[in-house]
Amino acid sequence: MMEEWKVKGVDIYKKHAFDCRCGRHHTMPVGKVVIGPDVARTLPTQLEALGMTGKGMLVTDAVVYQVLGEALLAQWQEEDLAVSVYTLPEGSRSDERALGNILCHLSEDTGFLISLGGGMVTDTVRYLASRMGLPCVAIPSAMTMDGFFTNMSVIIIDDLQKTHYLDYPTLILADTAIIASAPPRMNAAGIGEVVSKISAAIDWYSGKMVKDLYYCEAVEAMMASCIEKGASQETAEGIAVGNPVAVGRLTDALYRSAVAMAWYGSSPCGSGAEHQLNHYWVMCQENRGIPQSMHGQMVGVGAVVNLKLWQYILALDEGTFDIQKALDSMWGERKWQEGIRRVYGTGAEEIFDVQRDNHSFDPVVRQQEIHRILEALPALREKAAALPNADTIARWLAIAGAPRTPKELGITEEELMDSLYYAKESRAGRYNALWIIEALGLLPEVSARLCREMGYRE
Repeated sequence: MMEEWKVKGVDIYKKHAFDCRCGRHHTMPVGKVVIGPDVARTLPTQLEALGMTGKGMLVTDAVVYQVLGEALLAQWQEEDLAVSVYTLPEGSRSDERALGNILCHLSEDTGFLISLGGGMVTDTVRYLASRMGLPCVAIPSAMTMDGFFTNMSVIIIDDLQKTHYLDYPTLILADTAIIASAPPRMNAAGIGEVVSKISAAIDWYSGKMVKDLYYCEAVEAMMASCIEKGASQETAEGIAVGNPVAVGRLTDALYRSAVAMAWYGSSPCGSGAEHQLNHYWVMCQENRGIPQSMHGQMVGVGAVVNLKLWQYILALDEGTFDIQKALDSMWGERKWQEGIRRVYGTGAEEIFDVQRDNHSFDPVVRQQEIHRILEALPALREKAAALPNADTIARWLAIAGAPRTPKELGITEEELMDSLYYAKESRAGRYNALWIIEALGLLPEVSARLCREMGYRE
């Protein structure tokens, strides 16, 4: 199932490093990645080859343990692998309670942790393993996101969702037979993750053009291979029916995304406004006590929204754009702080800290930003023309069985409007369509138009 994709003679499916023409040293610190059918059964052999000995602890949830874990555990134990098991309680989320539950059931002689499950289980186990200095093995039960292959975990602390950068897994066994057997809607979320790379690509490029953010052609090429492999009608149709070949393409595509982000050293190349919208919408769902959507579902919808924003931006006429009108619409810091306190509540102070040296309220700085945006529009149009548009990815999501609009996620019109204004504030050092529509004074007009297109208004 795996393809060899060589860069300067290195195999991307193993730990590697190389010096790039961009002037930086790129590395992928993951120990080893194996993609293919029935690879989860090979865990004892893989651990032995990596020199990992001692007792392990398998962390999963009750449903996955019943469907997959119990049989796998029996096979591993037949090969004399010492493993204890902890199943997270129903309704668990990636937060302090889940971390504490695992820690309280961890024996002192545990030498490594194994996650078997979806994003919640994987994120929680990776966070705990990193904090305790233990090696981590990840076995995804469905391909809902690229996070299985990264060093990032989204953890909720004090009711605020935050991305933590941690240690990479020592071993990842992406068993395509297991993944293909997952409910189709779960792997459809993986299609959402892949198409999110399309909107992230134009956001990342805008950061280069407007803010001089670091950009690398090798990283761009790797992320393009992710999009080419996983973002297509053929893959979406295959995922909808559990086709093993399509599952293999999706899995490999999402791994390539993780490689690109590892080379870059952070996630801007694969995480744009659609991911910030995702974080905000998760908070909305949590606040209203409604079921949380899967990450891939959220960012897939976020990609549709983000590409709609880009459609509006790129349709502007840079020659006749009214710069003074945009400056006149600029908020003062006090009004901005009031909005942040309203939507983020107890998390507002952390947002203020994040944006202290990032969100400028200086009209001179804003005017300079607007000029750079307008100058960049021709290059941004050219970049966007080479990528699928919002309508195309919405069609792929529908074919795969994934949501396409915020309404399908249970997000209200008010929450969508607020997310367009405030979702970007959760991170610094990023640049995307949300910052651009604010800088150009387009937020009221664009948010109203988007709400109509997303089915909230006639």
